[in-house]
Amino acid sequence: MEPAIRSGTVLVVEDDRLVAEVLSAIVEEFTSRRAVICEDGANALEKVREIKPDAVLLDIVLPGQDGLTIYDRLKSESDTAGIPVIFLTCQDRYRHELRSRQARWYLGKPFELDDLLAALDQAFSTTHRSALAS
Repeated sequence: MEPAIRSGTVLVVEDDRLVAEVLSAIVEEFTSRRAVICEDGANALEKVREIKPDAVLLDIVLPGQDGLTIYDRLKSESDTAGIPVIFLTCQDRYRHELRSRQARWYLGKPFELDDLLAALDQAFSTTHRSALAS
């Protein structure tokens, strides 16, 4: 059997290595994209600029720079503003902050596989529509 052709990339920004590997495996198993892991917030923006992902799975509590700051920076720059971001966190206290930023996708940990796949599908659709409009 031939390996699946990967049509894009998802950046997984997650400091818990096991969670990052599970997310990466889900992306690669259930979508046509490859996953790239970044384990800290300090390098996340550079990695986004380097690989130009179709979507970002972003933890909020990260070493170096938190996910909310990364999100704000991504959305403030024209070349990264259109990249969909799916937040993942085990801390419910961030819901208000996410709503105030009009973050479209938020999944609590632990998450349901179907919820993650639905969010990724919606994010990819958003990316595809943005590319067609360009």
